[in-house]
This record gives sequence, C-alpha cells and structure tokens, in this order.
Amino acid sequence: MIESHDRRTAGAITALLQGAELGHYTLPKTLHKAQAIEARVREELSRARADLEKLGSVADATEPLAGTVLEAARDEKPLPDLSAPLAKLDLALQLGRFRVSILQAARELAARALYFGTEPESILVEHLRPALTQVMEEVRDLEPKLEGRSVESPEHFIRASETARVAFTSLNDLGYRYGAIRAAQQAVGRLLDGPQVDTGHKFSEFKDPQALGITIGGMAGRPQPVPQHPLTRLLWAATVAKDQTWMPLPIEQDEMANAYFKEATNKRLSAFSM
Repeated sequence: MIESHDRRTAGAITALLQGAELGHYTLPKTLHKAQAIEARVREELSRARADLEKLGSVADATEPLAGTVLEAARDEKPLPDLSAPLAKLDLALQLGRFRVSILQAARELAARALYFGTEPESILVEHLRPALTQVMEEVRDLEPKLEGRSVESPEHFIRASETARVAFTSLNDLGYRYGAIRAAQQAVGRLLDGPQVDTGHKFSEFKDPQALGITIGGMAGRPQPVPQHPLTRLLWAATVAKDQTWMPLPIEQDEMANAYFKEATNKRLSAFSM
C-alpha cells in the first residue's frame, strides 16, 4: 500500500487534486489520468476483497460437508467422497486470494505512478502561477466596484449598491481561491523538499518584503504594513503589492533569502568597520 511509502508526498498530491477538483486551479492531464487509473484499480481491489470475504473461511465452507458425512453415517450409508467439493472450494479460495494479491500489486504500481510520477515544477509554473495571475487581475478589477468600503464585514455592504454587493461576494470567492492556490504552492514545496534556506517562508508570497516595508528579522515588534484580515490583505496584495506578489519555486525563495542574508551580513560588517 502507498501508505507504507512516502506519506508526505501522498498527502501533498492528494491536497493538490482536491483543490483542482474544486476548480481553484488546473493540473496536468497526466496527473488526472493517473488518479483515474489508481481509482479504478482500487475499486476493483475492493470488489475482489468483498468476493473473497463471501467465500468465508475453510471452516465455514466445510461445515455443511461435515453435516453430510454425519447424516450418511447415521443412515448407515457409505460416507460420501469429499474430493470434488473440497477441490472446488480450494480452487475458489486460491483464485480469490490470487486475485486480491494481483490487484494489491497493481494498485501499488498505480499509486506509485500517481504520487511519484509527477513533475512538481511544472505544476507550479504552468498551472499555479497562471491561476494566481488570474486571481490578482480579477481582484484589481473588483477593487473600484467596492466603493471604498471596508471588506472586513458584510455589514458594510448592507446599504451599498448592487454593483458593490456583487463585487464583495465575488471578492469572497476569490479569497477562497487565493487561499487554495497558496496552499497548493506549499504542497508543491513539500514535493520538492524545500525551501531549505527560507524555512520561515518569508519570501513565499512577496518577492522583496523589505521593499514593501515588511520586517524580515530584527525588530519583531515593528508595525507591519500587511493587513491581517484575509480580504483586506488580498486587496492589498493585488494593488499596493502587485509588483512584489509572486509564486516562486522553493529554489527561488532560497535565492531571495540568501540575497537578503548576504546583504544583512555586509551591512553588519560595514557597521563594525566604521
């Protein structure tokens, strides 16, 4: 069973497929095909196990034969030859077990193809990035229709125009989608075993957080410009931070983190040398 191998990989692929099924983003056709193959083999394995269960155990199947022998003995008749029914029973049990064993092996192969045969980089570059771009564009289109109202409560739209109310509803939908896309980004990161440097994911959402006034280290208590409310944050990311909002591969996150740490180190060395 696939559970005995890499649960982390299996969990990441499962999460990606769930997001795609909800329509938040697309995935490679090969991944969907692998999913369909694994599901088909898994269903057949379930049927095979059920059929084998119906045959019962050897003891269950031989009990009626024991009754036949006892009845013949009581009637002082020749005891029946049990070779044929026993051979039939043995054959049925063996065939059922072989069927289950073969399908278990087939499902293992199908699961391996599903969980380990994908290319995570292509998922992020060819599917998640376009999905993020689309969400950002739609959020920017909605922003002027919100009439400058706070999106942190539906109450702010009770007396708004129909255009504003529709825009607020659409923004909520985009908020769910944005969250799903970012979750998919993390799933791809798990498949790629990264990042290795940016383990705090400081560069996962914004390419240069410092350019936006976001503190990466040091003064942890410093006020941050990024809004906390999900919808306000989404609007902020799509408008104020639009040039910095990105969808990096783990290696790209690490490159930005390395550049930051190198610059920070140089600044400290320069300060000491003065």
